[in-house]
Amino acid sequence: MLDVNLNGDKSFPIADALVAQGVPFVFATGYGIDALTDNYRPLLAKPYSGKDVEDIRADLLTHLPLGPEPWPLAPA
Repeated sequence: MLDVNLNGDKSFPIADALVAQGVPFVFATGYGIDALTDNYRPLLAKPYSGKDVEDIRADLLTHLPLGPEPWPLAPA
C-alpha cells in the first residue's frame, strides 16, 4: 500500500519502480481518482475500512503477476 503523498512529495517514482519490477501495490489516498493517471491503479480511497483493505489485498493477489496494462478500478 502506497500513499500518494509522502511528506509533501508524490510517490509516483516509487510506483513506477514497483510496476517495473512487477510488484503489486495499491495507492491509498484521500485525493481521489483525479490524483492518479491510468497507469496507477487500483486505488483505495481514504477513509477506508479493514474490509476495504482485505478486498483490495484479495484483488491484488488475483492479478499476479503484475503486467504492463493498467488494472481496473477496484469497486468503491
